[in-house]
Amino acid sequence: MVSVRNNYAEIRELSSSNKHSWFGGKFKNLVVFGDSYTDESRLDYFTAHNNTPPPVGLLLPESFDASDGGRVWPRYVSQYSGAKLYNYAIAGGICTTSIVPQARATPKDLYAAILETEMPTWLAESHLASAHSPHKKFYTGSADDTLYAMWIGVNDIGKKNIFVDSQTPGTSLTTFTDCVFTAFDRIYKNGGRKFVLMNVPPLELHPIYATPENKGVPPGTPDWPNKPSNLTEVSFKMYEYTSAVNEIFKFQVPFQQHVAKRYPGAKWAIYDVNSLFKDIHQTPQKYLNGTAPLDVLDFIHHCEAGAANCTDLPGDIDSFMFYDSLHPSEQVHRVVAQNFMDVINGGSKFATYW
Repeated sequence: MVSVRNNYAEIRELSSSNKHSWFGGKFKNLVVFGDSYTDESRLDYFTAHNNTPPPVGLLLPESFDASDGGRVWPRYVSQYSGAKLYNYAIAGGICTTSIVPQARATPKDLYAAILETEMPTWLAESHLASAHSPHKKFYTGSADDTLYAMWIGVNDIGKKNIFVDSQTPGTSLTTFTDCVFTAFDRIYKNGGRKFVLMNVPPLELHPIYATPENKGVPPGTPDWPNKPSNLTEVSFKMYEYTSAVNEIFKFQVPFQQHVAKRYPGAKWAIYDVNSLFKDIHQTPQKYLNGTAPLDVLDFIHHCEAGAANCTDLPGDIDSFMFYDSLHPSEQVHRVVAQNFMDVINGGSKFATYW
């Protein structure tokens, strides 16, 4: 392990010298994959059309009522940068349906996944042109002006899958991390060269997984009816899982890029949203711009039964870190977007460049 870390340090030193010119060129297109942390309206389309996907070539609208109760981070990045957004994320999504046992799979379990739905849709649309002259293309970008970002993992390692040991036998955390790179393989083969991998946030601080002292949600709530009673054990276990996955990402990206030569000519940034979220939690006054008191423990949107009988806590919503027990608030999404812009520009303290 010492030699691995030494090699990592050597590669890191060589890579960091070029970070300020990391993107280069004009940033015109943002293509994103993920789950509810990124989805705007794709799940809504599936739900409204009896689990039928949007037709290829339909650019879905932005949402002002996403998982954070407002707009999500990629829409803000598009607003801040002027880049065109292609959003393929599906709320509830995982990287691959192979971790979900077929015996318990719902229709959503079978389509809310990057490999099985999100990626094929993008690949089809990236080559789509209208049937009639002048045969206008759906996507007109290039490898130089398009950035691909992926933020996935919350559900893969979460309370319906790996966290409660209910995944398909023979699958594990590395099934998930391997899937992420398989997804980037397909982007690379399709011509993508600029990648941002966003790591898993500190779920152990989110109310659904938090310790009692951090106001963790108790068992028996609609969010997790059969949640174990030992909240401290739940939180510590989730910390172990998120830490393991993020450590794999930390070493796997430079290994695949510089040792295995898996992606010749590609540029990578690992966006450490885990550290960003921890910084928000520890020093909210730097990030939350609502009126005091600032709140990093409770959440805005409380529901009695699933999505029914919901009420919002009084006060300024921009004072909260969390919208509900699992999802960050819209203000946190703005912070994620602002720091994403720093990642693109090559100077983010929350990014490692390769």
